[in-house]
Amino acid sequence: MSAQRSRCSAGRSTPTASYTYHKFGANPTRDSLQSYLDFSNRWNVPLLIGETGELTNAWNEKFRLLHERFGIGWCFWPYKNLDSDSAVVSIAKPAGWDLIASVGSADVREIKAGILPPREQAQAILKLRVSNGLAGTLLG
Repeated sequence: MSAQRSRCSAGRSTPTASYTYHKFGANPTRDSLQSYLDFSNRWNVPLLIGETGELTNAWNEKFRLLHERFGIGWCFWPYKNLDSDSAVVSIAKPAGWDLIASVGSADVREIKAGILPPREQAQAILKLRVSNGLAGTLLG
């Protein structure tokens, strides 16, 4: 496992370089990988899909097997999704998370001091989010 706690599989290896890409929602067919395969062959570098895996279980399996068929290493990046059934792993959403998310998604020019949660409340929600991810309260 990597430092990001991804689920990974190694592809070809070379001591000097590799090429990585992220891809979500693509058709699980060779056509969706062809430009990466061409790049790999042209520059003689192994490939790694460094982030994928947020559709359905069936899609995840097809896409993973497609990569393995061509010797491409893969990583699922699951430790960011809250209460999701479309990821390999999902983390329980802590109470109050929507408040944090709404402030985090707001245009900073429009944030008024009154809509920000108190610092202690925000810290408690964020600590619970981290705790849920690290302490095994995973849904997937």
